[in-house]
Amino acid sequence: MKIYIGVATGVVGLLVLGFFLYKPVVLRTLPADSGASLASARQNALPTFEKEVKEEEGSTSTSKEETGEISRATELVVEGSTEAVPEKQPVNKEAEDEVVSEDHLDEINEPKEEEAPVDTLKIIDMPLPETSSEPRGQSPVTHIMLHFTSDVIQNPDNPYKVERAHAIFAEYGVGSHYLVARDGTIYRFINESSIAYHAGLGTLAGLPAYTNNMNKYSIGIEILAIGTEAEMSGFIGAGAYGFLPDSAIGYTSAQYDSLRLLLADVAERNVISFDRTHIIGHDDYAPDRKTDPGSLFDWSRVGL
Repeated sequence: MKIYIGVATGVVGLLVLGFFLYKPVVLRTLPADSGASLASARQNALPTFEKEVKEEEGSTSTSKEETGEISRATELVVEGSTEAVPEKQPVNKEAEDEVVSEDHLDEINEPKEEEAPVDTLKIIDMPLPETSSEPRGQSPVTHIMLHFTSDVIQNPDNPYKVERAHAIFAEYGVGSHYLVARDGTIYRFINESSIAYHAGLGTLAGLPAYTNNMNKYSIGIEILAIGTEAEMSGFIGAGAYGFLPDSAIGYTSAQYDSLRLLLADVAERNVISFDRTHIIGHDDYAPDRKTDPGSLFDWSRVGL
């Protein structure tokens, strides 16, 4: 009886030993991509060994259910691999967001064209016929005279076309040195070296030589604008004036900005005192017949 018990015990021992020697080989033959069966085999066949490996390695990694990853030690045992398996690195979202494409880098590093300064004087030449002026000779330029003009009589719906102002001046043989359009663009009709026919009859107190002779001593600047109803009464009736849009009355900010630069430039080059004695309106010279630039013109916006 004792002999049978001993034989039985020996057989059981061999079976147990064979199981532990054989099971890694079985597990290694499992397909590498068999996730569910692999996990099941690991849980059923290696509970004790996995625990020992984790304890030996001092692993503190959590379960796949908690982290979405399988610990490195378990992966090595289950696959039976001798190669190092790199751990999955967490994604750095902030760093990922900071990645810039090469195209975008080129765009950022591309040199940008510098914008022209706001205070830049730009003038477009649009010469009038010689019948609108004469050579200046040696007469000094001591004054600048401002005017307003428009085509409101013939074209009340579109009174500010530069081409029309130019044509009217050419037709009547008159003109100014400069014209300032509604958008602030400056046009040069006559060179400063010539006397422009812009002032007509008039006088300035204390300067008898200037009586009816202001053209000889001045630079004329026309501004595309329309004055008050009273100031325009010699050109259009009250009914027609009432149909003009508010935006067509008075002066624009762009005109003030350009005119300020033009006045400063002309005054500096011709050594003209920058004050209201030497920079005047047509109505200062001929108040009995002229109303421009009128009461709507704000002299302070050009520094006067």
